[in-house]
Amino acid sequence: MRTFLVAAAAALSLAPAAAHADYFVTAVANLGSASDGGYSPNGPTSKSASVAGGDAQAQVDLSTGQAKTYLSFYGPDVAGPDFGSTGAVFGDTVTFSGATNAGFKFDFDGSIYSDPIEEGNLSNYQILLVANLRVFQAGSGATASNFASYGGALVSDSFVLEIRNPTEIVDLFLDESLFGNTAVTSGGSYDIFASFSTAIAMNGHPVFATLDFLNTATFGIQLDDPGVTYSSRSGVLVGSTPSAAVPEPSTWAFMILGFGGAGALLRRRARPAVSI
Repeated sequence: MRTFLVAAAAALSLAPAAAHADYFVTAVANLGSASDGGYSPNGPTSKSASVAGGDAQAQVDLSTGQAKTYLSFYGPDVAGPDFGSTGAVFGDTVTFSGATNAGFKFDFDGSIYSDPIEEGNLSNYQILLVANLRVFQAGSGATASNFASYGGALVSDSFVLEIRNPTEIVDLFLDESLFGNTAVTSGGSYDIFASFSTAIAMNGHPVFATLDFLNTATFGIQLDDPGVTYSSRSGVLVGSTPSAAVPEPSTWAFMILGFGGAGALLRRRARPAVSI
């Protein structure tokens, strides 16, 4: 029986990224032995990944602030390990034209369905969903590989849902919001990260499961002073305009989605995890 979080981290690890990135988008889909997607810095502002005819897919778009994922399969039908994972992640740097209080939100909704496990099969069957929202002072040292567990965030909120070995049908609808507020300064720049990731490890259980989050996870910024505007390094983040260069972290390591830091995330999350 494999350790689920280790398997999830391995499945969602990406190739080494560029040494420096002002913004990035990542979409990854894995199902059994099939995988697609990756990490794209300082280039495209949207990305998608899909395998197995769309049974595992992820989409992310900086211009709308949306991250979408879908994962659905029946364990015995999967070629290779009966494990699937999806992830949609983005990061950008935002600069404000004036001082105000800024609210940052990352809303998501979707559904989870799973057959119950069969009696007598003692292998570990798990479903995991992780969403993160982080805002840092630009140049703090938070990067694409460590933002979920890096200290000193001005805004830090996470949602973790784990379903383990269900003995009854799971049929859930989630409608959640990650949020936080912080004062921003005139000309101040801030690094923003958001991620939405799911995974299923069946480990030999002949069951069907679906995690449908194509309704989107959507990022937004709300400002107390309507006269304050903001720009971004991508030039598109939820309606922003291009911004000038700002101090950035010196090193952006290879990109790992939210599961890579799940252990630290569980220790640092701003709200209790939901377990079923």
